[in-house]
Amino acid sequence: MLQVTQTPKLSRRHVLVSGLAICAALTLTACETPVAVQNLPDITFAHLPAIAMDVASIEIENRFSASLAAPHVEHRVPVAPATALAQWAKDRLKPVGKTGKLKLIIEDARVTETLLARDKSLKGNFTKQQSHRYDFSVSAALVLSDAGGSERGTASTATSRSITVREDLSLNDWERTLFDATDRLLGDFNTEMEANLRRHLANWVR
Repeated sequence: MLQVTQTPKLSRRHVLVSGLAICAALTLTACETPVAVQNLPDITFAHLPAIAMDVASIEIENRFSASLAAPHVEHRVPVAPATALAQWAKDRLKPVGKTGKLKLIIEDARVTETLLARDKSLKGNFTKQQSHRYDFSVSAALVLSDAGGSERGTASTATSRSITVREDLSLNDWERTLFDATDRLLGDFNTEMEANLRRHLANWVR
């Protein structure tokens, strides 16, 4: 016996609703343009001449403990200041002696975020306002000790910077802005620390 199974007919309303749902899904998919991920460079000082020091080794000690709690945002910036400070020591300090040690001690490397008050007037509603302030602060000391571990000299530097950003800043622009601020902060640190090193540790500069 031949058994015939009849497929139920779809109503015009069911076909119309299904078609609209498919069109909506296709439209949403077409509108989802992926955001291009930017590749920011590292902050380095390899383009600057190394400072030859009459010590046998260069060490880096990070005493700054980065906080993951507000208002700290060191973990969110593209290059953490502590990382850039360590890179500074690797690029700028060169041991050429037979004894002694020069240690870079990172004491502070914070970045904090502050929400700014906004103008809620009619004029303010039509104005792109500065929404956040970011405060950067680094401080570090160079401590030179002899073969016996006795401290022979120190040079220290502390620098800071502050910037504000607009409320309509994209994620890529936000990252670029904070990267540039960190780069300028470390540029200030480099200039001041080199001057202090040559002033206070001049006897060990070669």
